[in-house]
Amino acid sequence: MAQAGQLREAEPHLAELMIHPDEDGPEICEAFINGFLLAYRFNDAARLLDVWQADYPDDPQAHYIRGMLATSSGDNKNAVASLRLALRLAPHRKDIRQELADLLVTLHEYGEAEQLFRKSLQSDSDNPDLLIGLGTCLVERGDLQAGRQTFERVLQKSPNLHTARLALGRLELKLDHASEAIMLLSPLATERSYDSAVRFSLALALQAAGRADEAKEHFQFVDKAQRAIDRMQFLMDAAKKNPDDAEVRYQIGMICLKYE
Repeated sequence: MAQAGQLREAEPHLAELMIHPDEDGPEICEAFINGFLLAYRFNDAARLLDVWQADYPDDPQAHYIRGMLATSSGDNKNAVASLRLALRLAPHRKDIRQELADLLVTLHEYGEAEQLFRKSLQSDSDNPDLLIGLGTCLVERGDLQAGRQTFERVLQKSPNLHTARLALGRLELKLDHASEAIMLLSPLATERSYDSAVRFSLALALQAAGRADEAKEHFQFVDKAQRAIDRMQFLMDAAKKNPDDAEVRYQIGMICLKYE
């Protein structure tokens, strides 16, 4: 019930369960933390996570969840620290390794991220997410040809995968191939009109091609999306303070719906 977010029924049993949790302690903590997160009760989730980490300091899952919570709140420094510790405790965990690699790409730490992607690809050589991550690292570190080959390898198997099409479009833009970038990004923007990353890359390509009037619409959408995302952080803070405020939840839901 806790795992499913049915806290009204489950929460009265939490204290009793934690008196003598034995080896079930981590499982109990994780189930209730998931329930608290589903209910947007972030403070309760954080408090129970503190208990979990204090009682089971070598449990990698606790550090992994701490890292994911930090990532969702924009605290990337602590997120990286938690995920690194989780991976050190469980070096076999591919999910932790990929989350850390993706976060490092966001932080432009491409060297470490590339090593992590390569490690994961040793046992999962056709994983498109890993390949796109590796390709992004290669491009950002200056090996454009290897990056292109990696993106094209993904598209050979999954020609409609939007993340690979976006990555290749961005590469064409980086090479000042505006027309080629527009050919890749324009249909993608039609399919994913709510995707601000796609719209922004297309706007840049159109601008580079001298089509500023067409670019304007996409820039305007991106501006609106960014303002909505900024407002989302304010709303998330409000939801933490007032978890029973239905209007706040509704506004969060509408932003998610409109801008994915």
